[in-house]
Amino acid sequence: QDALKQPVVRRADCLVVGSRGGQVVLPRLWQDLGDAAPPAVVINGGCAMGLPRPVHWPERAVSFLLMGGQDYFRRGMSLEE
Repeated sequence: QDALKQPVVRRADCLVVGSRGGQVVLPRLWQDLGDAAPPAVVINGGCAMGLPRPVHWPERAVSFLLMGGQDYFRRGMSLEE
């Protein structure tokens, strides 16, 4: 909610988030801004993993997920999964 209070978030050309930013902040921005959310570069791809709360991924969300594969985000899944 604090991020949404920052005018720069709504005016940003692109957001770069990582770790908890991809797991917590970006899904909240998507929930509140919907298709009006700025494009995002997500380091570690936290928004794509199974989270405690469902993630509403807007239909028009422009996202680039950068996943290194040497972290705990895979949780035992194969590269194909």
